[in-house]
Amino acid sequence: TFPDFFAAAQQDFAARMDWSVNATYRAVNHPPVIHIQGSREVKAQPGDRIRFTAAVKDPDGNDFIVRWWQFRNTSGEPILTISKEHSLQTTIQIPKEAPHGQTLYLVLEVEDKGKMPLTRYQTVRIIL
Repeated sequence: TFPDFFAAAQQDFAARMDWSVNATYRAVNHPPVIHIQGSREVKAQPGDRIRFTAAVKDPDGNDFIVRWWQFRNTSGEPILTISKEHSLQTTIQIPKEAPHGQTLYLVLEVEDKGKMPLTRYQTVRIIL
């Protein structure tokens, strides 16, 4: 099934409206900034383990929630094993039976804990 981005999009729109009626930067929430170290496109083999490290900065100094997850285009795609899905460092395991030529997507989702929570995403493309 397709992920439901509706709530995050609505929060983003509401934050933009809040920005338009507040005179100061500090009066409103701003989205977190995500940086995944290394390339956002990785070549790998079935059975590989790959480590990812990210950095997050929130312009307002808010705490944030981190979640790594796999975006699956079809139900037939191999399922990645994701360790530490709520950490800035994670390791994925590609199934040994994953077919060569397959492209998989790993998503890092970060939601800040501001008064109007904002979410941002970064994606890594994994080519087998």
